[in-house]
Amino acid sequence: MGTSQRWLSLALLGLNGILSLPAPAAAQWWPAPGRRVRESVPDLATRLSRVEAILRSFEGSSGPGLAVAILENGEPVYARGYGMAQLEYDVAITPRTVFHVASVSKQFTAFAIAMLAEQGKLSFTDDVRRYLPDLPDFGARITIRDLIHHTSGLRDQWTLLTMAGWRLDDVITQADILRLVRRQRELNFPPGSEHVYSNTGYTLLAEIVGVVTGTPFPDWMRKQVFEPLGMTDTHFHDDHRTVVKDRAYSYSRTPSGSYQRAVLNYANVGATSLFTTVEDLTRWARNFFDPTVGGEAVIRQMYERGVLTSGEQIAYAFGLVLAERGGRRYVEHSGGDAGFRSHILMVPEERFTVVVLANEARTSPSSLARRVAEVFLSETSEAPIATALGAGSVDEGAPEPIVKVRGEDLNRVSGVYWNPTSDYIRRIYERRGRLYYNRGASNESELAPLGEDRFRMLDVDVPLQVWFEPSGSAPERMLARIADGEPIVSKRVEPPPEPLDLNPYAGAYVSEELAATYWLLVEGRGLVLRHWRHGDIPLRPVALDRFESSAWWLGSVRFERDDRGRITGFRSSSGRVRHLWFERRVPVPPSEGPAEGESDVHIAVIGVAGREARETGRMVPAVKLHDPAQPELVP
Repeated sequence: MGTSQRWLSLALLGLNGILSLPAPAAAQWWPAPGRRVRESVPDLATRLSRVEAILRSFEGSSGPGLAVAILENGEPVYARGYGMAQLEYDVAITPRTVFHVASVSKQFTAFAIAMLAEQGKLSFTDDVRRYLPDLPDFGARITIRDLIHHTSGLRDQWTLLTMAGWRLDDVITQADILRLVRRQRELNFPPGSEHVYSNTGYTLLAEIVGVVTGTPFPDWMRKQVFEPLGMTDTHFHDDHRTVVKDRAYSYSRTPSGSYQRAVLNYANVGATSLFTTVEDLTRWARNFFDPTVGGEAVIRQMYERGVLTSGEQIAYAFGLVLAERGGRRYVEHSGGDAGFRSHILMVPEERFTVVVLANEARTSPSSLARRVAEVFLSETSEAPIATALGAGSVDEGAPEPIVKVRGEDLNRVSGVYWNPTSDYIRRIYERRGRLYYNRGASNESELAPLGEDRFRMLDVDVPLQVWFEPSGSAPERMLARIADGEPIVSKRVEPPPEPLDLNPYAGAYVSEELAATYWLLVEGRGLVLRHWRHGDIPLRPVALDRFESSAWWLGSVRFERDDRGRITGFRSSSGRVRHLWFERRVPVPPSEGPAEGESDVHIAVIGVAGREARETGRMVPAVKLHDPAQPELVP
């Protein structure tokens, strides 16, 4: 699912895209012959003792933990487990404990495609409908390369599934995802024009491998990649019922401090569901240094970054993120599903790798991996171990100093800002003399002032600046930029009139692309969006006909009207899904709508009051049935 990749994305701004910056060509990422010579490097025992110090908090833990493995000069020098793989049975984590590694899976899927391209069995420029003809025709050509680099414009499968009424601990199969993708009628953006992370694309890549080879993707990977590399504890997990020896389960922390299972029942592959160990992932990394499977040409291909139609180059390559800092080139990727967290970091030129796999949602393998890497890559034993390596493609240098800004000046830039491209809302507000950037719910970051209207975002792993223009009594626009990338522009919006009449918004809203019905109801003095599985989701007004939700998968809700001013429906946007259309079908009185937990067959009545159909159970004229269990049957 990849939700732990905040350090390398524009999710902070709501676009979920990888930073587009000038970068070396793919060939320049190929390791130079030999190994960089470093002087005054501490001996191995000293470095490993510093690694142990970083991981000391996990030592002897009776809760969930992690496994760590390190390659230096292409050879294993460290592999150890900390904490418990299965709390129920007191099973400890070892270097051979099998973890679900979430989006780290993507580099394997991309590798399969690169191998088939090298064999002449497909081309990166092929239209994906050549292999998957039942995909919708969006009126624009989507290539295999678009799927690899997340430039396809396809909406993300996890957000779509949740909006359709699924919960992420449901059994979700490959067929479930493909049925939902076939229902889509719009893209987030024209293919190639933007980079927005989409798990959907990698699910489709796994399907393409199956079509081209005539072998199911998990079987092909086992025979062509895992077995030749000696990855005997690795497989793609396409059946949630499969028994896996020595596996870790995932956990999350409760408010009381105890642990609970974070259940994962995925039965889909390509974007996720690789089951593997830290030891097997070091075998995978060694193939990047000394290619045996795929050969040098395929490894070179893995380093090729995506290029947008504008000519901008992005940091995302073939399931890998390439970053350059301080003269070193890093190759990384994170993953996160349920309570599983994972990160693999490679420095090809120095034949160095660190892998961290965890089974508790609060753990940050990416931060730990970078701290361990710094221990091994620093020039002396005096380098601070707490400094995380950044993800920018340029060295940002020393940050600008923070200046003092009066509280009234902070209030002047406070307000609600709307980005028309992604249709997201961001709130800027002052609290106790400090300014904050809010992305919904309690997801906020402090903005440190660099000048009167210019700020730097704190507690993020990228150099991100926010500024407001034009100056005056209140700014009209907010701009945000990572390093030297293009600024993301959001417009200030005026608050809605008070009191706001909410009754015109009430009704039943249907998405044919999701085969789902939501009821919008007036509850007390507010609006709630009701779904039979998700319950009531409060909507907060931010401007006329614009509302926001704290649900990560719903995001913003923007209503549309006809030429007579009547509401016809709304569009929902949440970063990886943009402008999803819900048509208004049934006007209802403010407090009407289905009760929680009622039948999974929703009745959308056209031109008939909802009360009669709901209370009597009688079918009435002009009825459509929406059964989320069988979305392929819904017209």
